[in-house]
Amino acid sequence: MKNFWQNRNISNNMKYLFLFTIGPVQSFIAQARKTMDLKAGSDMLSKLTLTGIQTARDHFGAELIFPYLPEGEEPDSMPNKFLAEVNLEPGQAQSMGQKVEDEVREAFKLMAKRALKNMKPQKVGSVFQEKFFEQVEAHLEVYWVFEKLENEQDYRRGYQQIEQNLGAVKNLRAFHQLPADENGRKCSVSGERDALVFNERFKLPAFVTTNNIAQISKNPVIIGSGEGLSAVVAIKRFLNPNEKFPSIAEVTAKALEREMSGRITETAYQCYKNCFSAEDWDGQFLFEENVTDRFLEKNEIVHKCSSNNVIREQLKKLKQKAKEDQLPSISSYYALLTFDGDRMGATWAGDEDYLREDAVLKPFHNALSDRLYPFAQK
Repeated sequence: MKNFWQNRNISNNMKYLFLFTIGPVQSFIAQARKTMDLKAGSDMLSKLTLTGIQTARDHFGAELIFPYLPEGEEPDSMPNKFLAEVNLEPGQAQSMGQKVEDEVREAFKLMAKRALKNMKPQKVGSVFQEKFFEQVEAHLEVYWVFEKLENEQDYRRGYQQIEQNLGAVKNLRAFHQLPADENGRKCSVSGERDALVFNERFKLPAFVTTNNIAQISKNPVIIGSGEGLSAVVAIKRFLNPNEKFPSIAEVTAKALEREMSGRITETAYQCYKNCFSAEDWDGQFLFEENVTDRFLEKNEIVHKCSSNNVIREQLKKLKQKAKEDQLPSISSYYALLTFDGDRMGATWAGDEDYLREDAVLKPFHNALSDRLYPFAQK
């Protein structure tokens, strides 16, 4: 636990600002190999924030300021922190912060248990679960701060102070020492913690201790034959294994389908697609490098053609038809467009000229949260 609680001149039923944040965001979202990793990490972070908000509301009557959250709704997209006002009795701030943190950590453990159940490993080491939950418990970085408000006009000072205090706490950079036996093969995605979950067909390095790993049977979409995953990355993959989220290659395939609609290429495309089972088909098979003998064998792809050469011939015919139809060639390059809001921190802090008066900052926060909610959901 890392927290900062200002305990100055507390009297009964004092009003406080409460700022709560969950991290590390980088590990939750950006450390990803598949689009499903990105989606799962974002979903997990949203649900943990929601757990914290619900605990603060239900147990302590907190009034949420940011983010906006309609009563009874569970949105798909939430930030990794929330700000609330709360009336507390003397000594209650510490217990509130700890209660919210404990509920968030417990929600993360429940996600881990659910993912573990979905894995259905074929081979499990004797201390695998111990190592798995050791990584889970050490992963979250939870910070929370309180700031007492003297009166309604004290909101601006309180908000600026609580943000400053949170930054001071984070700058301490508290960390968990890695266990002495953390010396195995590292996670293929994060590269930080020991890999604990492997594909059953993967040839384990000689130095990997088999008593602390689990091996999963065939499912190349979830875990590749050469991948080794740490606990947190494995949770992303197995938390909702039946929830389909398109790969970049599948997005490419959908774009091609729109272009070829009603043209001669469409028939050739369906013929090629029918070479694969519905379970195995993926847009990745539109690229020659993904229909080699080695790739098909490594990922255990079972197709309906008499040989791999026939598969490659069908792909060649498809590309020839697309050329005749003057369709754009299928490129293995893509671009990502990212965007954010300029000066959001300064705007929230009330640094803009039109927000200089103390009385207008809290209503502005409420209004901005209200506007950001539908934008985030879209």
